[in-house]
Parts: sequence; structure tokens; C-alpha cells
Amino acid sequence: MVEVVDDCVKEVTQAISPQDQLERCLSQSIFSPYYNDINEPKEKKEEKKEELKPLLSHLKYAFLGENDTYPLIVSSSLTTNELDKLLRVLRKHKDAIGWSISDLKGISPTVCMHRILLEEGSKPKAQNQMRLNPIMQVVMRKEVLKWLDAEIVYAISDSDWVSPTQVVAKKGGMTVVKGGDDEMIDIRRMSFGLYNSPATFQRCMMSIFHDMVEDIMEVFMDDFSVFDSSFDNCLRNLTRVLQRCEETHLVLNWEKCHFMVRDGIVLGHKIFAGGLEVDRAKIVAIEQWPPPSNEKDAFETLKKALVSASVLISPDWSQPFEIMCDASDVAVGSTLGQKRDKIFRMIYYASRTLDAAQANYTIIEKVIFRVSYYAS
Repeated sequence: MVEVVDDCVKEVTQAISPQDQLERCLSQSIFSPYYNDINEPKEKKEEKKEELKPLLSHLKYAFLGENDTYPLIVSSSLTTNELDKLLRVLRKHKDAIGWSISDLKGISPTVCMHRILLEEGSKPKAQNQMRLNPIMQVVMRKEVLKWLDAEIVYAISDSDWVSPTQVVAKKGGMTVVKGGDDEMIDIRRMSFGLYNSPATFQRCMMSIFHDMVEDIMEVFMDDFSVFDSSFDNCLRNLTRVLQRCEETHLVLNWEKCHFMVRDGIVLGHKIFAGGLEVDRAKIVAIEQWPPPSNEKDAFETLKKALVSASVLISPDWSQPFEIMCDASDVAVGSTLGQKRDKIFRMIYYASRTLDAAQANYTIIEKVIFRVSYYAS
């Protein structure tokens, strides 16, 4: 097992400011000719207005603070009374929402801990830092400075295990930074660049909301929805969830939270009162495909089929279910659904490729295999 936090070197590095820690890591690196002016003053912490982006018509901004500070995204259909009720709840549980990286407190290891189990006989490995272009190096430097200032990472003197920095266009992915003086930055939080870290994150969410899932909310990784049939009930459920977030130090990104909306995008699908349908933004690229030089009619038919996904419905447990199956030489598929107004509507669909032994099944055996697998 590899321990992520090394308490033995913590006291040694506390005397070094975050600016000096990163400076010593980067100033001796192979990129040092580009960064002779690395000693720039650290920004002072001050309350700033967030840069607000344009919203869709069904959304609008609301603010918890004065002078348009601490923005939130809420439904534009809320009445004045409903908005006041919502803002009172959000102000009461303001610690559950984050506007900057300094708002992250960190979930206690007693709630969930990520462990890296090593195979017997595994030897430590120190990997070299991958070469970055000067522009990306500046971006990486600024991000690590933020992490140091928020105490998400800290400098260590040595380690037998070293992984290079992974720089991606979206948040996350940075694990360890190694400099030419054999100085590194260690992490206090689980990085999504680690193996099985998504599974650990899901376990963490389920352990936090175990008594609320399938009752007042649904959770998949960092996407979760709180719901109910009326505004007051939904507000009551939201209060419970925010209170649980405060108790466990789980902080929500304000830009990703849409409060009291009647529809929204979850895992690439639009959820609304009529059911589920594919997110139109995901299929624009298919709709805009140029036609081929021949067989244009066939291509247009295929394109229309790809972007005309059926709306999924919620199951009605008082009505019978139907399973429709199909099989080929390489795969089997099935659709679970119910009839609504004499029209078959889909609830769920799935497919699976066949291995070498299953490919030898007869058509009937393949269908039976699919039904049994689906039912299990």
C-alpha cells in the first residue's frame, strides 16, 4: 500500500511558504530559462465577483451576498416567494457550496479512503516529468500555486514513488510534480488520475447519502439530483442534502448546481416531465454530417435514425412489462418497455457482444441467453 500523505515531512515543509515550495520545484527544472522572473507576489485573498456566463432561457442568476456576490443558478420560473424561500435555505447552508478552491475542506478518511494495493514483489518506481510547452508550464504553475495555498498539496523532500504531472484541459488529473532538485509535491486529496479512483468516489457518495438514495435523490459519481413532486417538498429534501454535505465537508461547485429546475441534463440525457430523451447538444455533430458522394438517401435515413432517439419513460409497476430481444452472430440486444395508450414505449435497452462459445448458440439459445441475462 502507498500512503498518500507523509506526516513525517509535514513539519519540515511547514516553514517553507507555498510560493517558495513551487519555486524550488520549478526553478531548477529543464524549463528554467523560461521562468527567471518566477518571484511574483502572491495574490491577496479578497471577495471577488464571479464572471457570469450567459444562461439558457429557463435559468437565471441569484445571489447570496451583497453587490451581486456569491452567485447561484436557479430556475427562471420561480416566483418571488419561492425564490426567497430557496435563498433562505441556501444562506443557512452556505458552507455546502464552494465558489473557489479555498472553500474545499476535504472529506474525512473515516467516511471513505482510497487505497492502492500493490502486488507482492512490486518495486518503487520514480517516473520523470514529461516535457511541457512553455504556455502549459505557466498554466500548471498557477494551478499548483492555488493547490499549495489551499493546502490541497504540500512539498515533500523525497519519495520512492513518483508520477509525472498529467495536464488536461479540464479540472483534475494532476498528481505529483517532480523538480530537478528531487523535490516533489504530494497530495492530500484523492486524484482522479489514480486507478480505481472513480469507484472510490462513487463509494464515498453512497456512504454519505446511503439513506437518501432512491428516496429523495439519485447519485452517480459527481452527478446527483434531488427531487420531489412539489416545490415545498423538494426544498425540504434539498435542506436535508445540504445539511449532510456540511456534516461530511462535501462542497458543491456553484456553477454545476441548478436549483429548482423542472428539467435538466443528466449523463447526456434530458430529464423532464415526459420522461427521458437524448441531449440534443450531443447529436448536433451527427445532424451536421455532410452527405456522401453516393447513396445519399440511405445516409439521410441513417442520420435521421441516429438523432431520433426514443423518449424513455419511467416504469409503471401496476402494468405488465414487455421484453423485446434480437440476436445476430456477434451480439444480442433487448429492450424493456410497456405499452402506453397502445403504443410500446421503452424503459431501458441494453446489448452485449458474444464470446467465442456463445457465438455458437442457435438463434433460440441466443434469445434465451439474452432474456436470462437481462432478467438477472
